[in-house]
Amino acid sequence: MIKRLEEKDDLKIIFNKFKRRRNDDSRFKEPSKEYEWLFRKQVVEEINRRIVEFTDEDIIILDKSPYCEYFYQKTKSFDRGYITPYGNHKMEKEIFKYKDIIDNAVIIFLENKECWNNYIGRETKKSNERHKTSYETLNEEEYMDMVKMFKEHQNIYENKGKYKRIKIKNDDRSWKKVYKRVEKLLEK
Repeated sequence: MIKRLEEKDDLKIIFNKFKRRRNDDSRFKEPSKEYEWLFRKQVVEEINRRIVEFTDEDIIILDKSPYCEYFYQKTKSFDRGYITPYGNHKMEKEIFKYKDIIDNAVIIFLENKECWNNYIGRETKKSNERHKTSYETLNEEEYMDMVKMFKEHQNIYENKGKYKRIKIKNDDRSWKKVYKRVEKLLEK
């Protein structure tokens, strides 16, 4: 899809992938009540960097919105007892820092019936390759609870004219459906 937008539509695109990893700071190696809120806040700061760090691109693509952290906060199985209400408050200030930009952006929420299988496949591969993940792998019920929270709280995106939920599959054709929707949303 990116290639098509660049070539056919002659658009300059950037796909920033800044990340905060636990092993970047010794305070975050293991989740703790003292620093977990700060780690999660810094995760959101890196997502926010994806929004504002660009040169002259026409389109900035994010694989994740800073609002994802808000959805995680609403997921019961994600409450591991590390983050206090005040820590959540400090994180929310960062989550909504660029609300004005997000309200004027094209937002595509991708839904895939195979999301659980995709997730457990990625986590299993990471485990087999001895990659350390930030948290223990969720079971299916916990994961689907998170998916439910993402769906239930989509009203956080206020500009419904530039927001679209799109069902996709694990195939090489779904991108065409997404591309057509993006084209229509860019016209608005």
